[in-house]
Amino acid sequence: MMLCDRCQSIDLSLSPLHSEAVVGFHKWDGLPYKPSDGTGRFFASEHHPNIEALVSAAETGCHFCIQIRHGLWQVRGHESDEVRHRGPIEIRYYEQTPKSENGVETIELFAVAKTPARDVKVSFDFVRYPCQSPCKGWFALSDLK
Repeated sequence: MMLCDRCQSIDLSLSPLHSEAVVGFHKWDGLPYKPSDGTGRFFASEHHPNIEALVSAAETGCHFCIQIRHGLWQVRGHESDEVRHRGPIEIRYYEQTPKSENGVETIELFAVAKTPARDVKVSFDFVRYPCQSPCKGWFALSDLK
């Protein structure tokens, strides 16, 4: 899996615990659910400084940036020239209990475009399959090379 330098350097263990107000589903920008914890507590890692840098990384083949760009495109408004649609991208992990089915665990990560108009959130599932010993915990994106 090809990852850009920004994706390889995502490290949520360096983040303090942040909190956002969670008032109803409108805070989740149209997602039909909230992360399983639902309290709005999260860890964050800076990603690209703007949408242009994200698009550039996606165009050079970074698989995670391609997914983020596609997710943001689905929400719309992120690539316009309007100032209210501009802002940095960050990766968030909201406190949650991993979902588990048949020994396969899934956690949600969110890419967030922090625009002056609103935070635009796109969710991604990261999956951990059962493995033989020795088996690590959740891996970093850089482990996917």
